[in-house]
Formats: sequence, C-alpha cells, structure tokens
Amino acid sequence: MTSFVHSIRLKFLISFIALILLFIASAGLSYRMISSTKLSVEEQTESMNNEKLALSLKSMVGVLYSNQADLKINNNSEVIEDYKKQLKPYEELVERITASAQTEEERQRAQEIVKQSQQQSK
Repeated sequence: MTSFVHSIRLKFLISFIALILLFIASAGLSYRMISSTKLSVEEQTESMNNEKLALSLKSMVGVLYSNQADLKINNNSEVIEDYKKQLKPYEELVERITASAQTEEERQRAQEIVKQSQQQSK
C-alpha cells in the first residue's frame, strides 16, 4: 500500500510542478508581449510627435508665406513685424525637427529644410 501512496504522491507532486512551470512560462510570455506592446506604443508616440512637428512646420510656413505675399502684393509694411515675430518660432521648430532626425536620410532632409529656410528668410 505504501508504494501505491508514494506513487500517487509522486504523481501529484509532478503534476503540481508541471502546473507551476506552466504558470511561469505563461507569465514570461505575458511579460514579453507587454514589453513588445510598450515598445510599439513608444514608437507610435514618437511618430505622432514627429507628425505634429511636421504639421506645425507646414502651418508656420503658410503663415510666413502669407505675410510675404501680403508685403509683396499689397505693399503692406505692417506685416514685417508680424513676420519677424513668426520667424523665431519657425526657426525653433526647424531646430526641433533637425534634432529629431535619426537616420542619415532624415538628417540630410533636415539640412535641406534648414538651407531652404535660410534662403527664404533673406
């Protein structure tokens, strides 16, 4: 009878250890999936921030262009002060975009933007 009891105890012990290992494996997989999801969210957040910067730059260019057009077409010299006020935030925005460039291609594009903006502001 004792060998039968030992056998059942051994089977229960092995089953319990197998369940514990299964839970540990499940926890590890869950942790890995959560880490992967967190990384994806961080990448998406960075991408959204870059999009917001690009849209802000586009809007700022439109405002600056509007001021330039008003000056050239209507000879409205009052827009010069407004243009100068808008130029500083524009330059700061260009610097932020330049700083956010990560790949060599992005850096080259950022440098092109800086060159073009310097030509436009003269």
